[in-house]
Amino acid sequence: MAYFGQRNGKPEQGIIDALNCASTLMLFVKNVVIPKLQEETPDSEFGIRIGLDHGVKDQVAWSCFGYPDMCEVTATSFYVSVASKLQQAAGRNQIMIGEGLREQFDLHEELAKVRTVTRNGVEVEDRIVTPNYKGRNGRPIDYRQWVFDADRYFTLSPLVSQSPEFLLGNTDQPSIAPLEIRAKLLDDGLGSELVSCGSIVPKNRFIEFRVVPPDNGRYPCTLQFKVENHGNDARTNGGEHYDNHLSEVEEAVNAAYLVHVLRHGEGTRYRGLHYLIAEMRSGGVLTHRGRFGVYIE
Repeated sequence: MAYFGQRNGKPEQGIIDALNCASTLMLFVKNVVIPKLQEETPDSEFGIRIGLDHGVKDQVAWSCFGYPDMCEVTATSFYVSVASKLQQAAGRNQIMIGEGLREQFDLHEELAKVRTVTRNGVEVEDRIVTPNYKGRNGRPIDYRQWVFDADRYFTLSPLVSQSPEFLLGNTDQPSIAPLEIRAKLLDDGLGSELVSCGSIVPKNRFIEFRVVPPDNGRYPCTLQFKVENHGNDARTNGGEHYDNHLSEVEEAVNAAYLVHVLRHGEGTRYRGLHYLIAEMRSGGVLTHRGRFGVYIE
């Protein structure tokens, strides 16, 4: 078991760290460990399973067991037990998340998918953690579970800034290459660099986005930014379309103009995980696309 968080830190940051750690671990196992094992033993079926959940502070008990200087710190909670059950429910090389974690950031369906199982030859939804615990009133809790799409999430994770080969282009259209986006949180004239899906940003702040000119970029080109919001806050306060919107189309005559002149700013308005999408076109044809993830508290 691993715990993510700190005494004086925000619980949301612990959740972000847990998701980033789990997705990176899963990628390492699938892309490095398993291929190496299969070189030695082709019939190897090695895999890992991960369960993640979140419990609020006053619903988790911490204790030390053992002798002084030889003790073990242990967390006891419904959510600790559920994390274990989620791990057991996960398939090989799969991550399961619980209701407490998903609702903390209102993760959208692209990343949190309903689990399905085959029963009597029929594929059915499996939404509830088993065993289905009972509450104090004797009724089943019906605590929900989801499959976390680690592969898709990893294309937005902090490691991408160090390993651009993991950037998301468009797998359905191989002709569209990935585009790297960088961001800076502006505050009183000063700016601090942000990492995609790396930390939580307060509401009512301002973020400046820019793109990194791709090595295979063709000029002149046009650039457009799109905001893609998710979650109940954006739906309730942003309207039917979640306040999703496009920027004006800007033209770049060369790479220097692209990186030094064409900047795009957005305010942080809604709680949840949202995307800034940049698209580059040459001769009217979409050639590059990138996404940057921002957690807003």
